[in-house]
Amino acid sequence: MENLTDCLHEKLKPYCLDNTQFWLAYSGGLDSRVLLHAVWEYFRSCSANGNLSTSLNAIHINHGLQSQADDWQAHCQSICDDLGVPLTTVALHLDPNASNVEALAREGRYRAFESVMTESSVLLMAHHLDDQAETFLYRLMRGSGTQGLAGMPEKRALGSGELLRPLLSITRADLERYARDKQLQWIEDPSNANQDFDRNFIRHQVLPLLQTRWPRASQQIAKSSGFCRTAETHIRILAEQDWQTLDCALEKVGFSVSLAALNRLEHKLACLRYGFQALHVTLPNESQWYEILNQVIADDARDDSQALVRWGDGFCAGKFRGRMHVFVDSTPGGSVSTDSSSINVSSINTSQCALTLKPSSEMQRCTLPWAPDWLLEVHAGGNLRADSDVIMVRPRVGGERSQPVSRRHSQKLKKVLQESAIQPWLRAILPLVYSDEALIAVADYWVEKPYHTDDLNQGVRLRLVNQHPWQLQLEQAWSNNDGQT
Repeated sequence: MENLTDCLHEKLKPYCLDNTQFWLAYSGGLDSRVLLHAVWEYFRSCSANGNLSTSLNAIHINHGLQSQADDWQAHCQSICDDLGVPLTTVALHLDPNASNVEALAREGRYRAFESVMTESSVLLMAHHLDDQAETFLYRLMRGSGTQGLAGMPEKRALGSGELLRPLLSITRADLERYARDKQLQWIEDPSNANQDFDRNFIRHQVLPLLQTRWPRASQQIAKSSGFCRTAETHIRILAEQDWQTLDCALEKVGFSVSLAALNRLEHKLACLRYGFQALHVTLPNESQWYEILNQVIADDARDDSQALVRWGDGFCAGKFRGRMHVFVDSTPGGSVSTDSSSINVSSINTSQCALTLKPSSEMQRCTLPWAPDWLLEVHAGGNLRADSDVIMVRPRVGGERSQPVSRRHSQKLKKVLQESAIQPWLRAILPLVYSDEALIAVADYWVEKPYHTDDLNQGVRLRLVNQHPWQLQLEQAWSNNDGQT
C-alpha cells in the first residue's frame, strides 16, 4: 500500500545510513506482522539500490499467559526464518491471577526491550492511529492531564537507544488492507476480545460508536492528542525553568528544595512533576499530591512538622528547616519516623555489628542490620582515635548522652542531634559507635570529645553510605549534571 510505504520511507530514511541496528517488537499479531513485512520489503528495496547500511532483528516476548503462548512463539520463529530476520525470544514468568498483570506484562516487555538496546539501536513498535485514539480515551476516563492526554510519542529514548513508532498516522483499516493484499498470516489473541479490559472495551464499543457519527474520529482524537503534546512541551519548559529556582540540594538521604522558593511559584505541581521525573522519583497519585501540598508545602504547615507523606516504593516527603526533603525510607517495614523521640526499636533488628579500629589504609565496612541499605565504613586518616581493637556499631535506643568536641559538657543525644540540624528521619537510623560500653562516635557526624585526636595519622575516619539503588541513581544523575536537572 502506497500510504504505508511512503510513511515508512519518511520515518526510517534518516536512520538507514548510520549503521543503525533495528529491532522490531514482534508479537505475531496483525499490527506487528504488517510492520515486519513492510520494513523487510523496504530494507530489501534499499539494499538492492545500495542504500542500506543497517540490520534488522525481531524480538518476541512470550508472556506465558495463554495456553497457546508457545505456539505463537513458534509461529513468529517460522515467519522470521522465512524472511531471514534473526529473532530473539524472551520468556516472562507472570502470575495470570495477579490483579495488575497488565502492568506487570508491560514492565516486563520494556525491560526485555531495553536489555537488547545499544546506542546504535532503534526499536520499532507497531502502534497505529487507532491505538493513539484508544490511549487518549482511556487516559481521559482516568482524569489525566496534558501529559497523559499527549498519548504515545512517535519516538523517545529507550535504554541506551531509541524507540520509534512509524505507524502512528496509519489506521488499523489500512493495516488490514495491506495484510490482505500481501496475503499475510498473523495471530489472533483471544484476550483482545475480552471487554473486561478497559482498552478492549474502548476498542470494540466506544471507538466504533464514535466513528459511526464521526468517521474521522481517530484522526481528530489524535489531533487533540497532538495539541496536548505541544502544550505539555511548553509546560515542561516552564517547569524546568521554575525547578532551577528551587535551590535543589543533594542530601545524605535524597534531596531537598527550598519551600520559600517553591511557594512563590504559580504552578507548583508542574514544577515538582518535572523535578521528580528528572530525579527518577515515582510520581505520587492525586491524593498523595494533595497530602504533600497541604501537609508539607503549604505556608501554614507547621515548621518542622511531624508530617511524613509516603508513596510508591518507600518514597517520602518531609519538611525540615524551611526545606522539603524527598527520600526513600529503606528500613524494614518503613520504620523511619519524623518523631525521633519515639523510635520503635521493637520494629527493627537491633543486632549490632563489629569493626576493627586500626590506623591502616585498609578500608572496612559493615551493613547496618536495622537499615540494610546503609553501610558504615572505616577509612584511614581521621579524628577518631584508633586505640581500640574492636568497635561495636549499634542503633539508638534512647537515653544516650553525647559530648562532641565543641561542647564543654555531655548532653542528651536527642538534644545534640536536634541542635545539629540533622533531619529527623535520618536521626532514627544513625549508627552509634562504641568501644566497650563507651560511646565514641555518632555515625560520621562527630567524634566524642574523649576519643578525638588531631593527629590524622593515628586516627580513622567514619563514613555513612546510603546504598539504596535510587540513592545511587540520584547521585549518579547529580554527578552527570553537575547538580542540575
